[in-house]
Order: sequence, then structure tokens, then C-alpha cells
Amino acid sequence: MTRLILALLLISAAVIAVQVVTDAVRPRPLPRARSRQPAATLEGPMPDTIRAIAYVLLFVLALGVTSGLIGGA
Repeated sequence: MTRLILALLLISAAVIAVQVVTDAVRPRPLPRARSRQPAATLEGPMPDTIRAIAYVLLFVLALGVTSGLIGGA
């Protein structure tokens, strides 16, 4: 069990390191003059269907964990 926790800790540290490097390398948008329009983002809006599915899955996961069907021994 200790090996599993240490392996997950190592994997999460590697993922965080990769994220930091990619954030540092990613080009930033140039500063613009102040305007009333919001700045364009690199990410698009999440579609409503995907958002609804994500909420349902989150609810099912929370229900499964709290009832004991998911996780625990």
C-alpha cells in the first residue's frame, strides 16, 4: 500500500511539473488597449450537453462514494 501511495505521489508530481513547464512555454496574448469587450480566451465555452453529463456523472460518483458502493473495502 505504501508503494502505491508513493507511486501515485510521484506520478502527480510529474504531472504538475509538466503543467508548469507547458504554462511557462505557452505564448501569452499581447496586451491590448482597454476596451469594453472581454478579451478573447484560448479556450472555448463548454457545450451544455457535456456540462449536463459532467454534473450527472459527478452526482453519481458522489452518491456511490457516500453509499459505499464505490471505494472502501
